[in-house]
Amino acid sequence: MNVIFDDFLVRSLLAGMLMVLVAAPMGCLMVWQRLAFLADTLGHASVLGVALGLMMSLHPIVGVLIVILLIMLIVRQSMGGKPVAMSESVLAIISHTGLAAGILLLSMSGAGNISLEAILFGDLLATSMNDLGFIILTVLSYCFYSGNTGLPLLLFRSARKLLRQKAFQCRRFN
Repeated sequence: MNVIFDDFLVRSLLAGMLMVLVAAPMGCLMVWQRLAFLADTLGHASVLGVALGLMMSLHPIVGVLIVILLIMLIVRQSMGGKPVAMSESVLAIISHTGLAAGILLLSMSGAGNISLEAILFGDLLATSMNDLGFIILTVLSYCFYSGNTGLPLLLFRSARKLLRQKAFQCRRFN
């Protein structure tokens, strides 16, 4: 019975429950806004950021943030006012290039004990107190953002789609 309340299990359970609070609404918003491929691109190219961060002796999150900012600048410049769906070829190129370059850099870095699966999927059981603090900070900032601007925007967009649907149904029966 004492195994259930070990520190690493409690941290892992708390981290998983907190991440669900952010990941589920953000995932729904990404799908509703038709930005799922952009999220996929950022996820795959973040492997390049992890590799660059480790090679430059920085924290991997710093490398990921640098790469993601560069990707967003490239996507913004390449779109030129076109809708996101038009830039899928650019996103595919960035996604696969970033993933391949990240894997190559990780293999050439000489650090043989880096698990690619741990980088891609993470390890919830290895959650430290620092990780838990970062997750709590992220959840609180997301809740603050969604309460101030995100939720009204979501309600506005949902209400607009619902009104269009209801107007279509009313016209169909008139």
